Parts: sequence; C-alpha cells; structure tokens
Amino acid sequence: MTAQSTLLQSYIGGRWIGTTAATPLNSAVNGRLIASTHAESIDFDEAVTYARKQGLPALLKLDFQQRAGILRALAKYLNEHKEQLYAVSAHTGATRAD
Repeated sequence: MTAQSTLLQSYIGGRWIGTTAATPLNSAVNGRLIASTHAESIDFDEAVTYARKQGLPALLKLDFQQRAGILRALAKYLNEHKEQLYAVSAHTGATRAD
C-alpha cells in the first residue's frame, strides 16, 4: 500500500458509510499501516430493517437458477481479483496456500 492507507467502508442499509478514519490496521508482517476502519457507527436496526423490507423480497423473487447465477458472478469477480486478495491476506502472515 502507499503512504495513504485505504479507508475501509461498510455497506449497510443499501448505502456505503465511512468517511472518517478510526482504528489503524497494521500489517502483521512489517507493521506498516495498510488500512483504517471507519469511525461512523453502524446502525444494525437499519441494516435488519433494510434486509427485511428490501433484501428478502428481492431474493424471494429470484428462482434457483437466478440465485445460482448471482453466486457464479460473485465467484468470477473474486477469481478475477484474487491477486489483490492474496496481497492483503499476506499482511496477516498467511501464505498463498492458506
């Protein structure tokens, strides 16, 4: 990572939150700053309400094949970005095989 670390955000209630850095997250390997959590608190009631009113009805409209297609797309995305994920994972002390 660069001198400016990544600010980790949360997707809650259908929107991204997190504009102010809070807790620094340092590499377990070299101690360098790699990211920061956000300072904004997560409203879990809002998250549950959104899931019940938006997420569940949308999911129930999908048939088995459509749900499988979404999972397939997610797997494809993760596979296409696995090198970035391996790089982040290495900061925990994990190896590629882990």
